[in-house]
Amino acid sequence: MPALICCRKRWNAGSDDFVFSSAIAILIRMVCLISAILLLISSLSTRIPVCQLADNSFFALILIYWCLWIVTQVIVLGLEAAIMTISARGRIFELHKRSALPIYLCIRVVFYIVEVLLTIFGTFVASSVDLFISQQDQDSLLYQHCSYMNELLTGTKIFVGISWTLLVIIIILFLYYFDPFGMCTLHKGLETEIEDEEQLNRARNLLLVNSARPRRAGGDDITVHTSRKVGRSTRKLYYNQSVEQQYYIKKFKKLFKCFNETDSLSLAFRDIATGLSILFHGSKDYVISDLVAGLKLLSKKQDIPDYFQRESVKMREWTLEIISNDPKMAVPGYTYNEPRLLNFLQEAEREMFTVGLYYLKYAIGIYGWPIHVFLNPCCGLGGLCHLASCRWKQPRAGDTLLHDNCLMMNTAALLLETEVNEREVLFCSYDNDVHIKPFSVIADTEKKTIVLTVRGSMSIRDTFTDMTMSLKKLDVPEEPFSNLRTYAHLGLFNSAVTIKNFLNDREVLRNAFERYQNYTLVICGHSLGAGIAAVLSVMLKEDYPDLKCYCFSPVGGTFSFPLMEYSK
Repeated sequence: MPALICCRKRWNAGSDDFVFSSAIAILIRMVCLISAILLLISSLSTRIPVCQLADNSFFALILIYWCLWIVTQVIVLGLEAAIMTISARGRIFELHKRSALPIYLCIRVVFYIVEVLLTIFGTFVASSVDLFISQQDQDSLLYQHCSYMNELLTGTKIFVGISWTLLVIIIILFLYYFDPFGMCTLHKGLETEIEDEEQLNRARNLLLVNSARPRRAGGDDITVHTSRKVGRSTRKLYYNQSVEQQYYIKKFKKLFKCFNETDSLSLAFRDIATGLSILFHGSKDYVISDLVAGLKLLSKKQDIPDYFQRESVKMREWTLEIISNDPKMAVPGYTYNEPRLLNFLQEAEREMFTVGLYYLKYAIGIYGWPIHVFLNPCCGLGGLCHLASCRWKQPRAGDTLLHDNCLMMNTAALLLETEVNEREVLFCSYDNDVHIKPFSVIADTEKKTIVLTVRGSMSIRDTFTDMTMSLKKLDVPEEPFSNLRTYAHLGLFNSAVTIKNFLNDREVLRNAFERYQNYTLVICGHSLGAGIAAVLSVMLKEDYPDLKCYCFSPVGGTFSFPLMEYSK
């Protein structure tokens, strides 16, 4: 959806994004308008036409406010109805049918200012009763019989409060739709100057390279590439996205100021900012509502019975197109087969599914006590309290259980979910940071395997890892994959490297296989943990050739196509 251009500025909204907001505004304002008219008619039809002790000037102020408020609401209702009608015209890309929308939005802004002034006037009227009527007159019996005055004054206070609430909501929506880099001239310049996808790809690659470079001391935050190999339009896009990247980084730092700023957190902020600047300010004219609508439509589309079969055909065509355009993405001698569902009539596939389902309990258990209580709302907490042991002192350096709470609740939940003995838990760490994820190493005596499990997303830091979506080269020693584009998700790669280094430093796996000989290694995880487990499996494949990896709902974009084929 192309973004809305209004007042020579690009906004984070499409021209068809005002239907529901205007409809809700019409409903609220219509209820308030009808209530105000009924209250005004009821108050003015009282038997006492004039209150003798009430100053007529105060009554006139209230009456003026109510008349102006009703007239303003009628005009605003008409504007909201026009905006809703125009915004609902045509299809997504039929912008000419909604070309009049910016004019009505500008008129609506004018009346928003009128509403602000009128609400300020109403606030003065509602709080200035003491200026016009003395306290003695207010306490008198005759004034208390002036029912119309009291009703109008109470109604004024109520509608002033409603008006301020609506105005604050409009300000929030304005900030939501505001694009700090939305100058129309800049947007048009990008549209006209970028002529082919190759230039755009070069600009994006330069931006990713620049995001990894350290800043010079005392230098500017923005670096403009001046190589002759890059055209003027590419440099302009690169410069503009560098500005936007720095903007997003500053916003992230302010929003998550409570977090200790580490190198991994700064790297995550920089990479997420790079992705956002490319997504919302590149050649693709996306707005936030496009992502929300796309995810909603995708969830509906996945409910279609033959969705999997149709998407399998599209995936095959898309993969073959990528292979044909880039020789380094093609695996020599490989024939692409369409994805298919498991055939449970075949013994081998049924056994594979059963074994994978068996290791799912480890992927659930590593989440700790919150998920255990959620899955067992009736007796889950009681079982945890039975197994939990109070441990007020910090764990010693040589302990196999690290960074659990004082009651060891996470470890207790792990034992309950996996149904293993505490002595079979060889190592478990619950330390959590951007590139440090909780994991466990457990000896499964039933399957004779050493199970390495990585936890999935369960905190804001885990979300940063998910959104660190740059590519990282993952070297594979085997031919022919060593010369192909074997890339992995950067956030998953960094987390896997952290776990691998930790295992090597403490010799966890070496000690485990010395204790449990003739056992094989199994790595598993769910969601983010599944992606980390997949990357970690590739890293450990050379040392443990017989390892197997079970991934449950892994992160999208974990591997490039050649690395995906290698993992099979």
